[in-house]
Amino acid sequence: MPEINTRQGYLLLLWLLRHEQEQRPLVDFYESSQISEPTMRKAIKAFMDRGLAIVETDWKDARRRYIRSTPKLTALAEEYSRVLAELGTGQSTAIAMEYTDDAE
Repeated sequence: MPEINTRQGYLLLLWLLRHEQEQRPLVDFYESSQISEPTMRKAIKAFMDRGLAIVETDWKDARRRYIRSTPKLTALAEEYSRVLAELGTGQSTAIAMEYTDDAE
């Protein structure tokens, strides 16, 4: 996931997942993050470039912008959750496949 190793990327991920695919005012995210807008814009751009978030302009008022997650982000988060659950049980096929690939 993009920017996940940064505070702003982690906050954006959590915020988007919390609001699922609901369109939310971008200003709400900026205010809740307590990080500078330019820093947060970098994280948002990274998510958008990978198709994980969408920023839309209000057609009634071009000054208003909204952000929401995409189905791709939801699917990716579910896959991460599944792999982490498998790791917790010791039944991870992802790890087994990784070791198999290394052995060849």
